[in-house]
Amino acid sequence: MKTILGCVITAALFTPAIAAAEFYVVQDAKSKKCMVIDKPVANAEVKLMTEDKPFATREAAEKAMKDIGQCAR
Repeated sequence: MKTILGCVITAALFTPAIAAAEFYVVQDAKSKKCMVIDKPVANAEVKLMTEDKPFATREAAEKAMKDIGQCAR
């Protein structure tokens, strides 16, 4: 019983860390400035610049941001 409880607690602690390992490139609708964020956003203030799956690392998202024509300005 203690083993099962320990596994449940461990899973609960590490699940948010696993989910936080996703990064997105978005563009502010007003300033047209691009940025990397770690949470998906669905509103009119920002535009998702990559329709693909999210990036696993911030570095990969920043590299992709430089390659996006609208963000490279």
